[in-house]
Amino acid sequence: MFKTKVFSNDLNIITAEINSYKQVAGQAIFEIGRRLKHVKENDLVHGEWIKWLENMDMDRHDASNVGTYPHLSQSKIFQLIFLPSNINKKEFINSSHQIPSTGETKTVDEMTVRELREVKKALKEAEQDKKKEKVTFLFLFLRMLPFCYLFVFNYTKATLGYLKNGSVSMLIMYGA
Repeated sequence: MFKTKVFSNDLNIITAEINSYKQVAGQAIFEIGRRLKHVKENDLVHGEWIKWLENMDMDRHDASNVGTYPHLSQSKIFQLIFLPSNINKKEFINSSHQIPSTGETKTVDEMTVRELREVKKALKEAEQDKKKEKVTFLFLFLRMLPFCYLFVFNYTKATLGYLKNGSVSMLIMYGA
């Protein structure tokens, strides 16, 4: 049976533990990158690089970027791991971004970890807004569908009534 760990109620201790795990995570990411680079450079998977990555549930773009940014702090690398999946991490790192709280434009190198979190949060919110817009559009479309049906039904009914009145020649003549 698994034993559940009881956490401290002291915020300073919890903060220290989290910071320690962040450091371990950053070091682990760096080591993963070194090993991925070794496997690729020495062709240890014999031309099956992408297949091997897929078997490890790793995206090839992420794999080629892991551990390749030694100039970034471990805390920043940790933040970059959890960027939305539709964002190319390499482009993100090499681009400038506007900091929501200050309006300043900085690269990831120039940002503090707090600023990077702000930018990340703004990106996630923008992604959520896009999803909401799509849902709203779909909802409005589905709400309008019965009216479209009624329009087509009434138009068809009127056209058929027109045909019953013997006015087929007028329909052909006017291209209706």
